[in-house]
Amino acid sequence: MIRKLDKKSAALSKRTVPAERDAARDPELAKPGTVMTFLVSICSGAATGVAWVDQSFGWLALLGLAGFLTLHLTQRFRLRWHFLLAWLYGTACFTIATSWFPYSAGYLLGSETFSFAIGIAIWLYLGFQYALIGVTLAAIRRRTSFAWLAVPTVWVGVLMMYPNMFPFMPACLLTGHEPMLQLAEIGGVLLVSIYTIAIAGFIAWSFVGCISFYRNGLMNNFMWRCLAGAVLLGIYFWGDARTKTFDQQYQATNNRQLKVGLVQASTKYDVSHERMVSAADSMASMVDLMIWPENSLGNYSAELTDFNDPNHVKAHSKGDHTGFQPWPNPGATLLAGADIWQPGEDGKATRRFVGALVIDEDQKLAGCRRKIKLMPFGEFIPGRTLIPKLHEWLGNGLPISVGTDNAPLAEVKEVSIAAMLCCEDMFPAMAAGQIRDGGDLLVTIGNNIVFNSEVVGQQHFRIARFRAIENRTPMLRCMTTGVSGLVSPSGRIISSLPEGEDAAGVLTVTIPEKKLTLFTRWGNSIPLTMMAIGLVTMVSLQRKKHHR
Repeated sequence: MIRKLDKKSAALSKRTVPAERDAARDPELAKPGTVMTFLVSICSGAATGVAWVDQSFGWLALLGLAGFLTLHLTQRFRLRWHFLLAWLYGTACFTIATSWFPYSAGYLLGSETFSFAIGIAIWLYLGFQYALIGVTLAAIRRRTSFAWLAVPTVWVGVLMMYPNMFPFMPACLLTGHEPMLQLAEIGGVLLVSIYTIAIAGFIAWSFVGCISFYRNGLMNNFMWRCLAGAVLLGIYFWGDARTKTFDQQYQATNNRQLKVGLVQASTKYDVSHERMVSAADSMASMVDLMIWPENSLGNYSAELTDFNDPNHVKAHSKGDHTGFQPWPNPGATLLAGADIWQPGEDGKATRRFVGALVIDEDQKLAGCRRKIKLMPFGEFIPGRTLIPKLHEWLGNGLPISVGTDNAPLAEVKEVSIAAMLCCEDMFPAMAAGQIRDGGDLLVTIGNNIVFNSEVVGQQHFRIARFRAIENRTPMLRCMTTGVSGLVSPSGRIISSLPEGEDAAGVLTVTIPEKKLTLFTRWGNSIPLTMMAIGLVTMVSLQRKKHHR
């Protein structure tokens, strides 16, 4: 009788759903048991998103990142649950960080009908990268207990490869704490991102150790935790010393100086050109260089060489605009944005560019740069290479072409100007290339009016500040609505104009003695090498443990 019951039980066991049977045998394959797990994931993402809106909440972002790591490296669920929890984290993060997106989309499209739906789609898309991070870390944790060593590599690696309009790197969460940013001179924003994730990982690791001590009276790897904390703290104090050193060098009296006038004005108004001319005239006698935003001038032929004769300029221009003489009575060199078109044999435009022009006091064109990095949707339609007719079908006219020359734009008072247009200052290689080629001063001119949000300007500015630290070069920014101002080689904001309104100001820019940083010379070689070392170390330790 007993034998018959055993056979019957075995038969029933075979009929059990395989997933349930596996979950009973292996706790790693269980699903989240309470709503609290989902709340932790969402709240951690929200904490990280708040720091993207207000940089003073960088400490909150570290706690959010630590919550993410704790959830995916200590809790053992099925991978699909890790995927979903990480996606919730990322979506919550970007819903707060890019809460401006539906309004910007509505402004750009001229309609708010589908703007919120577009916003949700973008938030889900941006959050998906964190789903990839979470499920990858959980999968590695199943194979080895040394998965913590792979965290920076996986996190930064996924963010590097994931297509983004804005490079939302973890380093930008700490821009309110300048000593933490100074590693950028060695390995750029990638190395600072690794440091940021390392701090979050240390917090999570310490939290897990404290829980273990509370439950069992034992904390494993206590000395390793102390050593890791000492290294992270040492990097902070090193960064603090470097900040003070470069601030002192920037203030030295024997450095060259350049007087610069910034004119921040919206280009969407018909009278914006008159406003810029008026502001420039009031500062002309005090400056060596005048800077206007991107798209502040007209649409000129690439064959134009000077602006002395308005009729000549009109013959080489498109459209009826007031920029036939950009600055009628120049008192200084002018750097401003314009559209440039390449004429064909019949005189018609064959290619179109977004550009930056330098016009000297004699109204002659002293330099011209064509934009290399274009803004998705604003300046090009993604997928146009796969569907060549896409731009034409959407009725956007002649598509904007990509420039090729990344050399410094011009020299003003023996200071070589390394110019970037709008989103180009979010790409480290753009600035580093021009500094290697002799640039002394980084200058960005941009037009962010289409985003219709001050938060976007602040987030863009936080990303751009790293270019000054990476190359230890002062940086000027002149935008249509902000943030416009001066950043020192340590990343400190020396001066800025009021945001969201027309403004102008005279800034004294100090040009320190030029020394190429490790990042300027080698780019991302150092952080990529460190990421590879982390993976090799993890594999080696796991093999040793396996052989034992």
